[in-house]
Amino acid sequence: MVSPLSQFYHTERRPVKRTTSIKIALQVNKMQGGKIMAEITAKELELISDALTTEGLICKKARAYSKTLTDVDLAQTMTKIADEHEQRYSALLKLIGG
Repeated sequence: MVSPLSQFYHTERRPVKRTTSIKIALQVNKMQGGKIMAEITAKELELISDALTTEGLICKKARAYSKTLTDVDLAQTMTKIADEHEQRYSALLKLIGG
């Protein structure tokens, strides 16, 4: 039996542009005089970039689902999930000085 919520857990595999978050980090780094890059290695920046991409995608999907759901409780739950992922996104962005 397929769960009615299974559509929320299925994610489509497609290439994700990793350079967007890295470009943001580099722009912020330039604005702050290059201090951050000395503290964060390239590998750490790549991992943070991946996490930013993931958190942003989850937040967007959860917000979209919350607006289309007719069940009020489910819609509120999806909004809460979106808010939590948005907070994580913001925290990650602060790590790189954003």
